[in-house]
Amino acid sequence: MTLHDVSSQLHELSLDGFFNHERFTKKRLHDTLTAHMREAQFNAIPNTFVMEIALPDGWWFFTVNKYGAEYDYWIPDTREQEKALLDRFEAAISAK
Repeated sequence: MTLHDVSSQLHELSLDGFFNHERFTKKRLHDTLTAHMREAQFNAIPNTFVMEIALPDGWWFFTVNKYGAEYDYWIPDTREQEKALLDRFEAAISAK
C-alpha cells in the first residue's frame, strides 16, 4: 500500500478522526505519517511508527510499517498484543 492508502484506511477506521487523543483530518494524518516515515530507518523501532487510534472499543496503539517502497499498518487484536508492542517500543526507546 501507499501512505495515502494507509492514512485513508486508518482515518476511516477511527472514531471521528481521533489519533493520539487529537482530531486529525485525513490530510494531517497523511502529512504526519509522511514526516515520520521519511527516514523510518531511524525511528525508535526501525521502519515502524507507533500511534494511538480511537476505535469503537477504546484507544489502541498501532503501527505503520515500511517494507521497501510499500507501507502497511497493524492494529493489535488483543490487549496482550498491544502490551507486547508497547514493551518493544519502550525497550527500543530505552536502548537509544
